Amino acid sequence: MFKKILFILITLILFGADYSTAQWSRIGFEDLEIPTIHLINDTVFLPVIKHGNIVFYRSNDNGLNWDSVGVSPLYIYELQNIGDTLFASSNWICNLFCPSGPSVFRSENKGTSWDTVYTNEGGVYNLVANNSILFFREGNQYKKSEDYGTKWITVEFNPPDVGSLFSINGILYSSGMYKSTDNGKTWISIRGNLPVATVVGISANDSFLFAFDNDNIYRSNDDGQTWDPINCGLPSEPRIWNLTISDTCSGLASALNVYFSKNDGENWIDISEGLSLNGYGFINSILIINNYLLAATDEGLWRYNFSPLVSVEEVAEEINLKNYSLEQNYPNPFNPFTTISYSIPNASFVTLKIYDILGREIQILVNEFQYDDSYSVTFNASNLSSGIYFYKLRAGKHLVATKKMLLIR
Repeated sequence: MFKKILFILITLILFGADYSTAQWSRIGFEDLEIPTIHLINDTVFLPVIKHGNIVFYRSNDNGLNWDSVGVSPLYIYELQNIGDTLFASSNWICNLFCPSGPSVFRSENKGTSWDTVYTNEGGVYNLVANNSILFFREGNQYKKSEDYGTKWITVEFNPPDVGSLFSINGILYSSGMYKSTDNGKTWISIRGNLPVATVVGISANDSFLFAFDNDNIYRSNDDGQTWDPINCGLPSEPRIWNLTISDTCSGLASALNVYFSKNDGENWIDISEGLSLNGYGFINSILIINNYLLAATDEGLWRYNFSPLVSVEEVAEEINLKNYSLEQNYPNPFNPFTTISYSIPNASFVTLKIYDILGREIQILVNEFQYDDSYSVTFNASNLSSGIYFYKLRAGKHLVATKKMLLIR
């Protein structure tokens, strides 16, 4: 059984929904801005801008009910935790509202009260907790604290491109496509064949490392040595800015469009319908807890129930795909002709498409209704340059498989 992973991409465009659901519901704080959201164990933490103040709330029932626990620092931008200790950062907006300027705050009583542990007029960006060490970006360098924010020092060795930091399973990643396994002492390039120099975000599950810029998402199964585009089902310019992963269901955040994938990003489905903002609000942050996706927006808190998708459609899709097959092209490498073979168990509308390494559609080899049988088609790449290409087979609503091939001229 394939691993149940859902990915959600948040986009900054308006596209019609492909996938009709009634799974979204607003569950509180209507018309109030919620800048971020965070989870410690099974407790959800939520700062809400209310009557000119930021009030901190906690929930222990998947976000259905909330308890007020106190007033949080202005202006909350990010939340992190080391154990049960909460940390919050405020960005440049705090120059307008906070007497002390952008700061890092610490709470040792789960958000009831806060202490300022660092202040910087130039801004505090990208707060990250990694192996009980706090990091944030300050200009062209990183700061870190090994004592819960009491003392801060400059990281001595920074990657060549000082960008946003991401912490994944005890490893630090930089948006300039470097990683550090020793808390920033040394950095190793993971750019590989990625066609962009910097990315917006990096994430991972047990099988793949993922990276994305505004228009493309890429996947690597060899720790960043090689990258494959996985844009199938996304619009041509999705304006991606967030990707989040969960072992059961996963999340989204940004304007009004949300996409998810149940097969490690092989294809994406639009689930935006039902998330009804009034046109001036945005999704600021998201969180997955159990079978629910919580979306913190400028217009309150929204919740999406993933359980029908996981319990019904995932099982059905897995069973249906067992009898489909897409073979490796032969020969491979090739120049300029190669043969692609596949089989479908049921009569359905079939498409077989070729994509380049950036995820752009190059050629449509099959686009017709076909009966259950085995088929072969020849791909002529005489007008293409050497490089890696991909071919994707769809039958009905199923993405059967995606495979890679190499053209050598």
